[in-house]
Amino acid sequence: MAQLETLVETLDFATFHSLNSKIKTKFCESLVTSLGKNGFVKLVNHGLPKDIVQEAFQIANDFFHLPMEKKMLSPHPPSDVPHRGFSPMGMENIGKVTNFGVDETYHSKVALKDMKETYDMGYEHDPVYENIWPPIDVMPKFKPFMQKFWEMCYVVQQEIFEAIAIGFHLNPAILADMHLDQVNEMRLTHYPEIKLADLESDGTSQKTRISPHTDFGSITLLFQDAVGGLEAEDQKVKGVFRPVEAGEIDEMILNAGDCMQFWTGNRIPAARHRVHAPPAKQAPGPDGVQVADPNQVLPERFSIAFFTTPDRNASLQPLNPEWYSEKHSVTMTAGEFQLSRSSGTY
Repeated sequence: MAQLETLVETLDFATFHSLNSKIKTKFCESLVTSLGKNGFVKLVNHGLPKDIVQEAFQIANDFFHLPMEKKMLSPHPPSDVPHRGFSPMGMENIGKVTNFGVDETYHSKVALKDMKETYDMGYEHDPVYENIWPPIDVMPKFKPFMQKFWEMCYVVQQEIFEAIAIGFHLNPAILADMHLDQVNEMRLTHYPEIKLADLESDGTSQKTRISPHTDFGSITLLFQDAVGGLEAEDQKVKGVFRPVEAGEIDEMILNAGDCMQFWTGNRIPAARHRVHAPPAKQAPGPDGVQVADPNQVLPERFSIAFFTTPDRNASLQPLNPEWYSEKHSVTMTAGEFQLSRSSGTY
């Protein structure tokens, strides 16, 4: 099978800090253009040091390889709100909300189980939801490091919002000011090693680790290991997904969420994405004919996502009144929208 072409561009975020205003503005316009094409872009030199990202992955690895009884000492609540603490494999099913904003004529209606386990955390001073941390005697470094990493991601997030606003020639603070309450969520995800035969099919010739979906918030800052599998929907060919190849561990994958699509009147789309399995390797069958190897094992995979979420009372109306369209507009607040999108996933 021929490899599908990639579609995600790579931009150097260090250019955003140029002292030359023309160079800075040109970068911001390029960022908006790239997000507008694909809903995804890769950023390097974004401000999060490589050693910090590597340590975050190491701590995630250490946590997910704890015995189940120790991971369950910081359990996710039984409902979909709030996203806090540890969720074992099978607890969340993003496939239940995979059809949001989708033309049903081309999308598979199969609701797939997510083959992953996760750990969620939010702003430590959120007045509504408290964090759920591993006991200090189980993971002594977990809470202090993740709090520091969370805060660093928030600083980078606000710079990215400023860059997007400048790229649209809007007030540079218009997006950042709707994220002052820091109601974001950070998720560590582990896809355990699994036989390809044990994955469910989405109705195509391949199988999936997590169903196609859009993110609910503004933007997502994503890091992934070298295993790969992330795919984004081609905005020109709906229903076709193309790989978002894994680069260096500190390479940031930036994608737009539903709220960004509302604010920009679909000028920046919330691209659906999934974590897919590679095509099955072939092995000789009983009669010597090559067949899919039922014993093919997919290696474990890790990712870290910082989901930026607007302040709960923020409006989702377009940032520019001229961008209003009935199709890409909602009257709910950001908080109401988040609750509506997450309902039923647990």
